[in-house]
Amino acid sequence: MLNANSRRRISPHSLASTCEIESTPAPASLATDSNGAVECTIGIDFGLLYFVELRLIGGSPTHCKWDVGLKALNRAKAGHPYTVYDLTLLLGRKVEALSPQDVARWTFNIRAGVAGKAGVECPGKLNSPDLMYTEQIAAMLLTTIKHRAENLTGKRVTRAVLSVPAAYNRTQRQALRDACHIAGIRVERLVISSTASAAYNAGSFADTSDSRSDVSEKTVMVVDCGGGSLSLSLARVTLNCSADKFSAGTEIQIEATIGDMETSGEALTDRLFKHFFSEARSADSTQKTASLPFARRLRRACVLAQKILSRSDQVTIDLPPWQPRRGTSNFIARKWGSSWVYQQHNEISCGDLRNGAGS
Repeated sequence: MLNANSRRRISPHSLASTCEIESTPAPASLATDSNGAVECTIGIDFGLLYFVELRLIGGSPTHCKWDVGLKALNRAKAGHPYTVYDLTLLLGRKVEALSPQDVARWTFNIRAGVAGKAGVECPGKLNSPDLMYTEQIAAMLLTTIKHRAENLTGKRVTRAVLSVPAAYNRTQRQALRDACHIAGIRVERLVISSTASAAYNAGSFADTSDSRSDVSEKTVMVVDCGGGSLSLSLARVTLNCSADKFSAGTEIQIEATIGDMETSGEALTDRLFKHFFSEARSADSTQKTASLPFARRLRRACVLAQKILSRSDQVTIDLPPWQPRRGTSNFIARKWGSSWVYQQHNEISCGDLRNGAGS
């Protein structure tokens, strides 16, 4: 969340001095290894809903726990004017390129800055809103991740490999590089999220059933359906089992990539929320069902129901009571890939999202 001290200048290349999100300071002292080096490289999954930080331990990637932002996550889409969310969609874009549907996604105010670049209004020190660029906000998150990694590793984090949605264009990727530069992180490489998954699992993709040949080849499609975007990569994996150690190994070649920022787990949550919110408004059209606390509780219930449906065939969603001592329970069952069955006869269709992913 943004506060009055969240910015110094309105330049996208000026890092904010203090902000609520910067709650983890850099370690006072950093350990030095036998070679005198104190620098290290981390991996960052730059997702729409979450940032995930990884480091290598014993040759295997290990997830670093990060709880910063949970308070803002709980208040997202609840109408708070200074709670920023879904930043990935706004990063590197101009206001004139945003459609009315895009603007309706956010409850915070968006203004045009230098060269029409999209910025977010933040509270000013003289009771007047100031402008903060998306690169600055992303830099705050990256700075916090950097400090957390330094506390965990005891080394100074100076470089990072980032995975990004496949739908990102050149301007958006450059904006992410600018945010990393503000945070003091050198970008070693930007990798599409589904491509990163293909590279990590390349060894398990290769076909080893044919023992007559030392070389096996297989073409696979890797789908990364995240909370905020969908990324697909078509990869050709070649496994060389030759005795020659110089030629043996696994080779992966990416043939094509594609992405969609509208097909995701969050889109399914929105589908549930809109259905039950409309039902609540039909049952009671007073201000109680139109209040932000009601919408916030209802969205949390929908998120929980979707998580349960990911591992169960049915779930009961309890709608928040919009009248004293009154509530409503609704039974939902999952029909794989097409719809949710609501109250055993009405369907909440999600087939268009499935078709969008398949096409």
